[in-house]
Amino acid sequence: MIIRTMLPSEFETVCEIANTSKFTKDLPYVARKWHGENNIRVLIDNDEIVAYAYYVVTKYRDYVNLYWLGTKPGNTGKGYGKIFLSHIKSEALNSGKEYLHFKVGKKNEAKGFYEKLNFHPSSETEKEYIYIINIK
Repeated sequence: MIIRTMLPSEFETVCEIANTSKFTKDLPYVARKWHGENNIRVLIDNDEIVAYAYYVVTKYRDYVNLYWLGTKPGNTGKGYGKIFLSHIKSEALNSGKEYLHFKVGKKNEAKGFYEKLNFHPSSETEKEYIYIINIK
Protein backbone atom coordinates (compact mmCIF):
# COMPACT_ATOMS: atom_id res chain seq x y z
CA MET A 1 0.00 0.00 0.00
CA ILE A 2 1.16 3.49 -0.79
CA ILE A 3 -0.29 6.97 -0.32
CA ARG A 4 0.89 9.64 -2.73
CA THR A 5 -0.20 12.77 -4.54
CA MET A 6 -2.65 11.98 -7.30
CA LEU A 7 -1.24 12.07 -10.82
CA PRO A 8 -3.11 14.25 -13.34
CA SER A 9 -3.96 11.10 -15.32
CA GLU A 10 -5.76 9.71 -12.24
CA PHE A 11 -8.12 12.63 -11.74
CA GLU A 12 -10.99 11.05 -13.69
CA THR A 13 -10.68 7.83 -11.69
CA VAL A 14 -10.86 9.76 -8.42
CA CYS A 15 -13.87 11.70 -9.77
CA GLU A 16 -15.62 8.42 -10.62
CA ILE A 17 -15.10 7.23 -7.04
CA ALA A 18 -16.28 10.58 -5.64
CA ASN A 19 -19.39 10.50 -7.82
CA THR A 20 -20.55 7.27 -6.17
CA SER A 21 -21.52 9.23 -3.05
CA LYS A 22 -23.88 12.17 -2.85
CA PHE A 23 -21.62 13.57 -0.13
CA THR A 24 -18.48 13.77 -2.28
CA LYS A 25 -19.90 14.38 -5.74
CA ASP A 26 -18.77 18.05 -5.68
CA LEU A 27 -15.09 17.08 -5.54
CA PRO A 28 -14.48 17.39 -9.31
CA TYR A 29 -15.97 20.88 -9.44
CA VAL A 30 -14.19 22.16 -6.33
CA ALA A 31 -10.85 20.63 -7.26
CA ARG A 32 -10.92 22.19 -10.71
CA LYS A 33 -12.17 25.57 -9.49
CA TRP A 34 -9.54 25.93 -6.79
CA HIS A 35 -6.76 24.02 -8.60
CA GLY A 36 -7.05 21.51 -5.80
CA GLU A 37 -5.89 18.58 -7.87
CA ASN A 38 -2.53 19.10 -6.15
CA ASN A 39 -4.23 18.55 -2.78
CA ILE A 40 -5.68 15.14 -3.63
CA ARG A 41 -3.86 12.10 -2.32
CA VAL A 42 -4.61 8.55 -3.38
CA LEU A 43 -4.18 5.26 -1.58
CA ILE A 44 -2.96 2.56 -3.94
CA ASP A 45 -3.40 -1.12 -3.10
CA ASN A 46 -2.50 -3.84 -5.61
CA ASP A 47 -1.91 -1.18 -8.31
CA GLU A 48 -5.44 0.19 -7.91
CA ILE A 49 -6.75 3.43 -6.42
CA VAL A 50 -8.93 2.28 -3.53
CA ALA A 51 -9.30 5.54 -1.61
CA TYR A 52 -8.62 9.26 -1.89
CA ALA A 53 -8.44 12.28 0.36
CA TYR A 54 -8.67 15.96 -0.46
CA TYR A 55 -7.02 18.04 2.24
CA VAL A 56 -4.96 21.19 2.62
CA VAL A 57 -1.94 21.85 4.81
CA THR A 58 -1.29 25.58 4.89
CA LYS A 59 1.40 27.58 6.61
CA TYR A 60 -1.19 30.19 7.62
CA ARG A 61 -3.16 28.05 10.06
CA ASP A 62 -2.41 25.69 12.93
CA TYR A 63 -4.64 22.99 11.47
CA VAL A 64 -5.12 20.80 8.43
CA ASN A 65 -8.44 21.08 6.61
CA LEU A 66 -9.80 17.71 5.47
CA TYR A 67 -12.48 18.25 2.85
CA TRP A 68 -13.16 14.76 1.54
CA LEU A 69 -12.12 11.24 2.35
CA GLY A 70 -13.60 8.47 0.25
CA THR A 71 -13.17 4.84 -0.66
CA LYS A 72 -14.00 3.01 -3.83
CA PRO A 73 -17.29 1.11 -3.55
CA GLY A 74 -16.70 -2.36 -2.16
CA ASN A 75 -13.67 -1.24 -0.17
CA THR A 76 -15.31 0.11 2.98
CA GLY A 77 -14.41 -1.67 6.19
CA LYS A 78 -10.92 -2.62 4.99
CA GLY A 79 -9.10 -0.01 7.08
CA TYR A 80 -8.27 2.36 4.22
CA GLY A 81 -9.92 5.35 5.88
CA LYS A 82 -8.05 4.74 9.12
CA ILE A 83 -4.76 4.36 7.23
CA PHE A 84 -5.45 7.62 5.39
CA LEU A 85 -6.27 9.52 8.57
CA SER A 86 -3.06 8.27 10.16
CA HIS A 87 -1.14 9.51 7.13
CA ILE A 88 -2.86 12.91 7.23
CA LYS A 89 -2.13 13.27 10.94
CA SER A 90 1.55 12.41 10.38
CA GLU A 91 1.83 14.91 7.55
CA ALA A 92 0.14 17.55 9.71
CA LEU A 93 2.46 16.92 12.65
CA ASN A 94 5.50 17.03 10.38
CA SER A 95 4.27 20.43 9.19
CA GLY A 96 3.92 21.69 12.78
CA LYS A 97 0.12 21.58 12.86
CA GLU A 98 -1.84 20.86 16.02
CA TYR A 99 -5.34 20.15 14.75
CA LEU A 100 -7.31 18.33 12.10
CA HIS A 101 -10.46 20.17 11.03
CA PHE A 102 -13.34 18.68 9.04
CA LYS A 103 -17.11 18.69 8.73
CA VAL A 104 -19.58 15.85 8.26
CA GLY A 105 -23.13 16.35 7.06
CA LYS A 106 -25.76 15.19 9.52
CA LYS A 107 -27.15 12.75 6.96
CA ASN A 108 -23.71 11.36 6.10
CA GLU A 109 -23.05 7.83 7.37
CA ALA A 110 -19.34 8.77 7.74
CA LYS A 111 -20.12 10.08 11.21
CA GLY A 112 -20.13 6.47 12.43
CA PHE A 113 -16.68 5.92 10.95
CA TYR A 114 -15.27 8.88 12.88
CA GLU A 115 -17.02 7.81 16.09
CA LYS A 116 -15.33 4.39 15.82
CA LEU A 117 -12.03 6.27 15.83
CA ASN A 118 -13.15 8.12 18.96
CA PHE A 119 -13.57 11.43 17.12
CA HIS A 120 -16.44 13.52 18.40
CA PRO A 121 -17.85 16.77 17.02
CA SER A 122 -16.65 19.98 18.63
CA SER A 123 -19.81 21.75 17.54
CA GLU A 124 -22.63 21.47 15.07
CA THR A 125 -24.86 23.53 12.83
CA GLU A 126 -28.30 22.72 11.55
CA LYS A 127 -26.83 20.66 8.70
CA GLU A 128 -23.42 19.40 9.81
CA TYR A 129 -21.09 18.30 12.57
CA ILE A 130 -17.83 20.21 12.95
CA TYR A 131 -14.75 18.39 14.15
CA ILE A 132 -11.59 19.98 15.50
CA ILE A 133 -9.33 17.15 16.55
CA ASN A 134 -6.16 17.76 18.56
CA ILE A 135 -3.51 15.58 16.94
CA LYS A 136 -0.56 16.34 19.23
